Amino acid sequence: MLSLCWADNPPHIEPIRNNRFLNIEEIKEAGVAIAWYMRPITPEWSGTRERVEMMMLWVKQHYAPYISCIVPGGLRWTEGIERGLVEVHRVSMPDIPKMENEKDLPYELAQTILELAGEHFPDTPVYFKSSCAITHMLKIPSISSVQVLSRPECEASLCPFAQRQICGQGSIYSITSADAQRVIDRLGIPTAVKSWDPINGLITDPPLKSFTYALQQIVLNQLGRGR
Repeated sequence: MLSLCWADNPPHIEPIRNNRFLNIEEIKEAGVAIAWYMRPITPEWSGTRERVEMMMLWVKQHYAPYISCIVPGGLRWTEGIERGLVEVHRVSMPDIPKMENEKDLPYELAQTILELAGEHFPDTPVYFKSSCAITHMLKIPSISSVQVLSRPECEASLCPFAQRQICGQGSIYSITSADAQRVIDRLGIPTAVKSWDPINGLITDPPLKSFTYALQQIVLNQLGRGR
């Protein structure tokens, strides 16, 4: 599997201007599944309808047969990213919510991407969670239980019905609150599971979101694997 990140950002954001898709034909012939990660994309940099369509038309013309899926993603805010952009590189920070390690992709931009992808890549899945690309490539239930734990992104994605059926058989539907507590205890995270169900998700005290992003993802990935 190979992920190619390209969102046609301006030179002051991405000074390296080489073609990220070079040799994609040989890579595909070797049996590699290829995801186009359209990120980071923001309205201030390259997230206008015109720029998005230009990107898609260019990729469509040259590389469409080799793309397994498209994964758009906004800019992730951290104090370090903002300091690097503003203080080090003297670049204005896009107007995104200051939520630690949360990517922001405005609804209007997401809808534009979905509309244009439906027109130019009608048979190519579009996912709003990175893990969905891996899940799709491996043809297994979501490795991070996106269908349960990130329901809005799951429902918004252009995901093949066959893959949704596969995710519908994920072990996330059969775990209990006790199972979730065992995962958390094994990881040494000091929080107690108050409730768990596929509709409302995992409720803990203190909340899982009060821990680092890395720990949150480890817990969710372990739950998704039924461990």
